[in-house]
Amino acid sequence: MSLSSAVAVVPLCRGLALASVLQVNRVPHVDGAVLVATAVAASIDLGPAAARQLSSASQARRQTPGSAANRWQSTVRVKVAGQIAGLVSSAFGAALVGAALIIAADALFWLLGGGAARFADDGLPAPIPAKLCRVLLCINLVLLLAAVVAGAAPQGFRRSAGAAVYITGVLAQVLGNEKTRRKNQA
Repeated sequence: MSLSSAVAVVPLCRGLALASVLQVNRVPHVDGAVLVATAVAASIDLGPAAARQLSSASQARRQTPGSAANRWQSTVRVKVAGQIAGLVSSAFGAALVGAALIIAADALFWLLGGGAARFADDGLPAPIPAKLCRVLLCINLVLLLAAVVAGAAPQGFRRSAGAAVYITGVLAQVLGNEKTRRKNQA
């Protein structure tokens, strides 16, 4: 994966986010809110994080070739592919399918050991503590359950409640990730 490929993921995510927002008038209000939340997450968090992680995976393979760097690169690629599949679904108006795919990709990342395999932007190992990985996996599983329940429900309370849990969770995650990024940059 070249650096230009990693950087290209940001405009891809933002373009798919824009396409999703353009679907808002064509879907029920609940689904429209999910599309907007997903677009915000894609523009502010998913795209830039994917670019950094893909870049760090490439850097890790150059600096520390071997199974640890390969594992990091594999988990990142699975996560990014799933997120892009979710954004494509959202771009076609399938709001809750897209949301579920994005969150499923994140959950799979944690299940595959992405936190333990993590490399920092400089290409050096920087694993996330196991306890934090478990907490993040659990959060993603709750959001995934909410998106799946909402997606399977007809218009009404269950769909609205599941969508509200997803929206609240994904926007809280964006804010938390942005706060952490700014703290680390200072």
